[in-house]
Amino acid sequence: MKPPVFSLELVQLQFDLSNLQFLRIASNILYLIANSHVYRINLEDPSRITEIALTSVIALNGPVTNVFVSPSGCHVVLELTSAHYYLNLHYDRPKLMARFKGVQTTCLRWLTDDPFETDLLVGTKIGQILHTKLVRHDDFAKKDDHHLKCVFKAGSNNAVNDIVIRGHEITVFTHQEIYGWTLDDVVAALKTPPAESMTDASSYQVYQFGKFSDEYLIVKKGKVIKSSRARLEGLTVPAANVLVTRYHLVTFDTKSSTLSITNQLDNKVVYENKLSLDVKESIVGCTADYQSDTATFWLYSTHQIWEIVPNNESKDIWELFVARNEYDEALKSTDSALVRNLIQIRQGRQCLSEGKFKEGANLLANTTEPFESIALNLMDDTETDADTQTEKTDALLDYLLLTFKGANALQKKLLSSWIVELYITKLNQIEGWIISSKRNVGVTDLLASLHGVSTASSASLSKLLAATNQSYERFVRTNQVSLDKETIYQILTNYHNQPQLLFYANIIKDYRFTMTYYIKLKDWENALAVLMAVYCDPPLEKDLEMLSKETSPVELIYEYSTTLLVNSPRATIDVWTKLFNANYPVNVVKLLPALLTFSKTHKSQVIWNENLVILFLQKVIYKMDQMTQTMGSLSTPSRSDVKIIHDVYLSSLITYPSEQKSQAIAKEITKFLKLSKHIDQDFVLRLLIKHDQIQPAIQVLISQSLHSTAIDLALDYNMDDMVEYIINDFDSQLGDGLDLMGVLDDVLWIDNATFIQKKKLWLKVAKYLIKEVVSGSNKLEFVFREFDDEEVSEPSSAAEDSKSKKLNTILRYLLNRSNGLLTLKDILPLFPEFTVINHFQDEIIHSLKSYNNAISQLSQEMKESTKTAERIKQDIEAYKTRFTIIEPGEECHLCELLLVKKQFISFPCGHGFHKDCLLKFYVQNGDYKFQKLFESFRRQRSSPTNSSREEKLKYVTEIDEVLLKSCVLCNEFGIGLLDEGFVDEADKEFSSQWEL
Repeated sequence: MKPPVFSLELVQLQFDLSNLQFLRIASNILYLIANSHVYRINLEDPSRITEIALTSVIALNGPVTNVFVSPSGCHVVLELTSAHYYLNLHYDRPKLMARFKGVQTTCLRWLTDDPFETDLLVGTKIGQILHTKLVRHDDFAKKDDHHLKCVFKAGSNNAVNDIVIRGHEITVFTHQEIYGWTLDDVVAALKTPPAESMTDASSYQVYQFGKFSDEYLIVKKGKVIKSSRARLEGLTVPAANVLVTRYHLVTFDTKSSTLSITNQLDNKVVYENKLSLDVKESIVGCTADYQSDTATFWLYSTHQIWEIVPNNESKDIWELFVARNEYDEALKSTDSALVRNLIQIRQGRQCLSEGKFKEGANLLANTTEPFESIALNLMDDTETDADTQTEKTDALLDYLLLTFKGANALQKKLLSSWIVELYITKLNQIEGWIISSKRNVGVTDLLASLHGVSTASSASLSKLLAATNQSYERFVRTNQVSLDKETIYQILTNYHNQPQLLFYANIIKDYRFTMTYYIKLKDWENALAVLMAVYCDPPLEKDLEMLSKETSPVELIYEYSTTLLVNSPRATIDVWTKLFNANYPVNVVKLLPALLTFSKTHKSQVIWNENLVILFLQKVIYKMDQMTQTMGSLSTPSRSDVKIIHDVYLSSLITYPSEQKSQAIAKEITKFLKLSKHIDQDFVLRLLIKHDQIQPAIQVLISQSLHSTAIDLALDYNMDDMVEYIINDFDSQLGDGLDLMGVLDDVLWIDNATFIQKKKLWLKVAKYLIKEVVSGSNKLEFVFREFDDEEVSEPSSAAEDSKSKKLNTILRYLLNRSNGLLTLKDILPLFPEFTVINHFQDEIIHSLKSYNNAISQLSQEMKESTKTAERIKQDIEAYKTRFTIIEPGEECHLCELLLVKKQFISFPCGHGFHKDCLLKFYVQNGDYKFQKLFESFRRQRSSPTNSSREEKLKYVTEIDEVLLKSCVLCNEFGIGLLDEGFVDEADKEFSSQWEL
């Protein structure tokens, strides 16, 4: 059996109730007027009851005829027969409203409702509407009613029955007429003539309800003829006492004492209860509290109070709303998810049947209606009307988008392809409309209205196209993970929508597709922009693990390097330069094939220092040097890669076309060879010799310490000026500690392989110079310019005499430049036979003098050595008889005790020490070597095995040598102790006692 929708519950009070005249309730504050008292009960704390006596007031002014309570329950106006009294929530007795003397109140409308003051309108029996303001004063000597002014007058015999304020509408119901205003300020509006009026209102009854008393219903002859709720109009009202709940009307027939509750939607009685009253008991009325969070309804008699409790008022109400097609109200009437689902299904189906496809699709997307049923309905193409088909397609797209949000991963994979296809279809359709509108074919007004376009103009359709395209791009960008790449590519390709195809490729970062697309169009600028995108947003490490080298987007930089460099060289070089940085370096080695290909075809077109390949490699090498200096070997190119890059750079310079070669290239090569340590020297050397870059080749040989080969190469190419450079470089490699100046014995040179090698170098030079002079060559200007004297340089008639003089110059050059390494006996065998030596007499004499000086020097050194040996022998003999005088009372300079009491050591400086004190000092402050020696001696003494006397004597001798070596106060160790304090760590505690 279904539980009743309403129930009637008797209210139990803490006091006896009799002769109840009025019951008013607002915001859970209950006022009872009974037995000449006012009982105030806060229903949130019903145990606390405030009782206010009205005995003296009633005795003076007659019984209470009406009671008015503000919506907050803070203000109460009591109307007695001949006076009005004001009762505030904080008053313990009513206060006379003197200004209301003689006023017969019929209704009261609260405009404001503050706990301390209130503004209100008062309707009277003589057709006036009075405006007053009540202000709470705790001092009862002060009046609470500030003023009482008439703001409207309907007529002396036209009593004001009710005042309804709903929004900006003001309606005044009088005994004969109904007046209406539409203004913001109520008081100001009532002072103006009414905007509308209706006569013959004598049979009307007005009932106000709602949280702010802003709802109403007008009853005439037992029927509702007008109401703020449209569904109430036409309902039967069998009794004069009416209360309005959310979905029902509560009426009470005082004659039959019957409580009836009628459904507002179908006018059926859902609850009826005939009360059993005592003989002396009668029903006074009914009231409601619409201001509380949950409205409450009350019925009261002279002796009892009942609460009309809605148990499940909204049960099954939704079905009645659905039957009336009031779906929004049906949804408001229930909290059941199952019921709400059924309501939306019915509403959605009705929208589809009425042609409201988009609205119906949006509703059904949030229900459990089968997906197939809705999709098939929207895909039905039996409609011949193109506009209807367009609307269905748009509705289907909306439905799929809404369904997509709640789908699982697999469902999203399937739905996303369908959604993309619908978007592309819609975009192509709008583009077709735009083309048609430009050709004056036109688009139907219905299509324009369906898409929110006021007219079918090209501009409005363009806006629609932009909005649709934006929606599509937002979907793809947000849900790219759910899109199946191959399917989307196939859809976009079939519909020939290149812009969207490119957009999708960019979104999923399919750089290979994008690059291929731009290269086919020969759009080199955008193709290079793709390279920048690949670099700026490289794939994550987890993605790189899944990608092969061929599919990795980073490989695109190398794959299309040749194509881009050949077609857009400068821009490509600029991009590569930007890409080569420390965070994510491009592998330049993989770019070398493109660089070499480009260089091969473009070398002869520009000079070398403007060649893009050479400039790029220069920047790369400079950047690699910076990376190595700042970051070490981490995150930098490998040594082999650096070597390859350096070799390619050098080969580009070396192999530059002959017509472009200049001294500047040779200088650049030489400079780079000096700085670079990462080149394949054998490869570079072969390349240099092949392309006649002899000076850089000599530099390579020197770096390999192949000075002999370098001299051979220099002499082969008649580069006489390079000879001295090679030998000087050889000298620099010997170091700064070797003195080659002066005449040295040949034996000293032969003992050193390096000197032998240098001598061989000079012999090569000597052979070459003598050979050139003998052959009559004039290529030795560098020798004659510096070493030719006036006598030799004078013209001679005899050729042989001239040749001898040149040989003499060569001889002087070799003897001078070799710094004595070559002697006359080394050079003379190189001269041709039958060479006249008349011109060499100076050199021969100089050589003999040098030998004589060397012999004299050696003899002098031998004499000095003999004298030194004699002095040493005398010193040794003197030490045998040396002694030191110890003064009486002399102390040990370490322990400050008498020196002669123990075995001691005295030094020539005058310091004396006990041997054990000196030993202790060295143990505590000596170096690690002495401490280790003493520890070994101590272990040897404490060893249980018998050690030989020789071993003990060895340790004692070594320790004595250390002790006797030097005075501990005068040697370097003692001087180093000057900065130490006078107080030891052990004495600090004792010394702290002397602090002031």
